[in-house]
Amino acid sequence: GLHSSSPQNASESPTAGGGGGESKYYVVGSWNGWEFQELLAVTGANGEAGSVASNSQELCLDVSLREGGGQFQIVVDGDWNKVVYPLEGTDTDAVGGPDDQGHGMNWDLHGNPGDKFRIRLQVRTDGAITVSSELLEAGPAETIDMGLFELAELGGRRSAELRRCSAVGAWQEALKLLEDIWGVDKQSCEPSVSDYEAAASACALAGASEHEAALRRELREWGSGPYDIEKFCLTPRVYWNRDVRRMACGAKNTLDWQGDDPLPFPPPGRAGPWLLPASDRVALAIAERQEELRDLGWRVLACDPRTLCRLDDKVE
Repeated sequence: GLHSSSPQNASESPTAGGGGGESKYYVVGSWNGWEFQELLAVTGANGEAGSVASNSQELCLDVSLREGGGQFQIVVDGDWNKVVYPLEGTDTDAVGGPDDQGHGMNWDLHGNPGDKFRIRLQVRTDGAITVSSELLEAGPAETIDMGLFELAELGGRRSAELRRCSAVGAWQEALKLLEDIWGVDKQSCEPSVSDYEAAASACALAGASEHEAALRRELREWGSGPYDIEKFCLTPRVYWNRDVRRMACGAKNTLDWQGDDPLPFPPPGRAGPWLLPASDRVALAIAERQEELRDLGWRVLACDPRTLCRLDDKVE
């Protein structure tokens, strides 16, 4: 569907050279590893955007999803200190930035693998912006093309295909399969040790020694402890799960609690796990509801919510 946003304060919104014509705007999204993709100006009827007011500039980018759903931000001039993002904890149309305070705050694309979306950015001369997205074309039911093997099913099928890659030395397909497993639902689906061993074996058989070494190094970084026992739960999901797993301390980023009701229950384990924030909004929610969370069995490390609000106020 279509969603749009407009800034709370136009003076804090990105401007294109003061009048909307010099700065470049890039989409960074989960579907391509957060690489820069430039938004281009709409020109003529082929832009399918209708008439654009003379006091504004409209830019567009078409993207295709590799997995179900996607997230994105907008970066001005390729500078990570000038990120445009949706504000949390305000009305849904509020825009933040451009600044470096938007980590974990992304617009969502709700779709299926292969769906094609158009992202639009409209910049007015007064600094006000609008960000929107719309579904252009629904992808087919089976859209993942791994080259050697056709993957019509997900989950366990991918692990089975990894074993086949291992047997024939199909190392490139094995690496793609491994990345696809990690890519499901913001890295909430985790490859097993056996999956990594199969991919490493495929690389070894094909002579791709550097890739084999990288996979085995990542396995060593997991440590030898029982990883399924969660000691530290980071929330919400912000694509950190693969990185925190390599810390070998029982940390996960699979919980997607955004700070609202209902409160999450801790996962089963031998002791209550720590609930850690992965966004400013959740940090404040943990501080405000720390006693309720402790009653549910969580361990929390929090301070007075007013202290957090002061720390979050960069101007003060």
